[in-house]
Amino acid sequence: MTLGEGILATLGFGGYLGGALMCVAAALWIFRSGDRERPDRRAALVATSLSGLWCALAAASGAEDPLVKLVEAGRNLAFLFLLFRLFANDGRDESVRPVRPLIITLALVQMLQPIIQIAQLRLAQAPGLAGLTFEISTLLQLLVAIGALVLLHNLYAGAAASSRQLLRWSALALTAIWAFDLNFYVVAYLFGSDPQALAALRGVVLGLAVASLALGSNAASAGLQFRPSRAVTFQSLSLLVIGGYLLILVLLTRSFVMLGEDFGRIVQVGFLILAIIAACMWLPSPRLRGWLRVTATKHLFQHRYDYREEWLRFTRTIGRGSSTGPSFQERAVQAVADITDSPAGMLLLPNEEAQLELVARWNWETFAV
Repeated sequence: MTLGEGILATLGFGGYLGGALMCVAAALWIFRSGDRERPDRRAALVATSLSGLWCALAAASGAEDPLVKLVEAGRNLAFLFLLFRLFANDGRDESVRPVRPLIITLALVQMLQPIIQIAQLRLAQAPGLAGLTFEISTLLQLLVAIGALVLLHNLYAGAAASSRQLLRWSALALTAIWAFDLNFYVVAYLFGSDPQALAALRGVVLGLAVASLALGSNAASAGLQFRPSRAVTFQSLSLLVIGGYLLILVLLTRSFVMLGEDFGRIVQVGFLILAIIAACMWLPSPRLRGWLRVTATKHLFQHRYDYREEWLRFTRTIGRGSSTGPSFQERAVQAVADITDSPAGMLLLPNEEAQLELVARWNWETFAV
């Protein structure tokens, strides 16, 4: 074992052990403080308990142990059942008919995993067949993760405003679990083996997600809201764009390498050139950046403006007067223009003859006062 592998193994052990402790604490919280009338309470208890068992076994025997894989399949089935019970919080388990068959289908796909694990053990001496069973298992896990994320979107997007408060933290927990699994199994499929760096984080990610699940099990704590600032949101979107670019690059490179190593390098160089061209076009363009900002604001936030931030910026602009600086009228024009991201503005006021007269301008050189 190399030094890097030893470090990852140590981090993985600590992560799984910490995840097990967080899962146990979450299960106790749900049992003692969770709302007893919630239809998803028992499902949440089973899911958190199996999650804790999976983390403990993974810490003791390693995530590749057949028993650990079997418990992981049971844990995923419990999360699917929890997802179905979340629909029952506002009665949509009866009104949304496609939900039940889709969850049953995902559960049946998940139940194939133990059979595939047995086949992998029997075919361990045949590398080609063992690799084929690994790819099949990974693809099925991807199918379950994608299907679960689609159901989660329908769960939260279709919920009534009064129900979203109860669903917020539980939906966040399940989204984190399946989104991480989606990335984990995409990388595993691309490289033909479980990524050790991501595997070392699975216990911690699961523990944090289960803690969020426990937080949403109580009506009082479910009322807590996580509202990231717009700056954090736009930075996260930038990271997602970068991550998406890297993922597409890896996918295409892996695909074209089959046609020849030189062809794969050509693809990499071509993507790099395209990225540089796109950056040169996007960064200097205030129109494109403004369009992206408006589009993100429209679809990601309930309100068009961050009123607190806009008010603070408005008062700073109005209040920075000096004898050598811009006049009060110019600062007023700039303060209003900043709110709407306008590049320039002018202030017209009625004169003694009730005619509009230009009294101040900001960044508008073609008009004279």
